[in-house]
Amino acid sequence: MRVRLSLRRLRLPAGLLAVGVSAALALPATGAAAAQHGSPPTSQTPLPVRNGSASNLGPYNPAQTIRLAIGLRPPHMAAEEQFLRQIQDKHSPLFHHYLTPAAWTARFGPSAAAQQAVVSWARGAGLTVTHLYPNRLVVDLAGQVGAIEKALGVQLNTYRLGTKTFFSNNHDPVLPASVSGIVRSVDGLTSLQQMFPASPTAHEPASPAYVAGPPVANGPHAAANGSRAKLRAAMRASRAKLRASRWREGAHHRRRLRPDGHLQLAGLRLQRAVQPGALL
Repeated sequence: MRVRLSLRRLRLPAGLLAVGVSAALALPATGAAAAQHGSPPTSQTPLPVRNGSASNLGPYNPAQTIRLAIGLRPPHMAAEEQFLRQIQDKHSPLFHHYLTPAAWTARFGPSAAAQQAVVSWARGAGLTVTHLYPNRLVVDLAGQVGAIEKALGVQLNTYRLGTKTFFSNNHDPVLPASVSGIVRSVDGLTSLQQMFPASPTAHEPASPAYVAGPPVANGPHAAANGSRAKLRAAMRASRAKLRASRWREGAHHRRRLRPDGHLQLAGLRLQRAVQPGALL
């Protein structure tokens, strides 16, 4: 049996927030492990590993620490999609009746109990919970490869694809029944990045398997306070230049030579006669 599921990041109007985890993956749903632990989660096993085009170089270092991002399943997707249609429908009484992030989470997000179930499972498996989000859609984890392999029923190996070496899970993870209906995706089990530079001469930057520190931080920004006086002056100059340009263009199109040889400009007939066909 193959199941195809997808999560997406919704870009919503101002005041409305919902964040998801991207995944679109095929999942095996048979075997003794699946029967013992319940339905498998949505996962990401790289295609080169699945089809054998990547060479298996052996087990990955079990003492290496890596990060995981566990995506939780939004429990009310049908109602969520209906609400999104209504707030964009001019004929709906809910048109532009946006929700705050907190109200969105309370109405459509995973419950606090669901988030706690994932946290309890992860900690019981020897993994560290590194970050929780207010919308409860993602649980960030960190742990050693050996503990992750036991928790997810996978083996992480080192693979080679062309000139690139990477680590990856050998098959899709299997979660216990207590969280299999809650979890929708497990990301971070492979270092085979899916980055495609816009320039054909650019190369994917190398990155370590793990970097210590918080998984989420505020980065620098480029905002700065400007001068309102200079902005107004620049806008006035721009408008004046635009008006002058339109006047010259209009005068050019209004000037024409009448059939009787008289020059007419802006609707006024000049009494000075010129020869038909003469350059103006």
